[in-house]
Amino acid sequence: MEVNVGVAVLLLGAHDGEIGVSPALAPALGRLGVTHVQFVSDERGFGVIVEGWAFDPDSAGEVADLLGRATQRVLRPLLDVAISDEPGGPVHA
Repeated sequence: MEVNVGVAVLLLGAHDGEIGVSPALAPALGRLGVTHVQFVSDERGFGVIVEGWAFDPDSAGEVADLLGRATQRVLRPLLDVAISDEPGGPVHA
């Protein structure tokens, strides 16, 4: 049985400089199955990549609510590829 990590990318628009996960917020994210959070940005706005073995991407809107943000879009993985640099090594898709 293959077990996949739940992953979602939340596009959240502009940010005000206050980005992070407070110690008080961490348990609530954990209850949603989130074990890793990464913040990304460019000149147009920012996003949050959330993942976890027990994370259901359908609850991505709840993550945005916990962060105090309105979700503009939620992106989900289409393809996950592992690359090996060993000759003849496996490629998993």
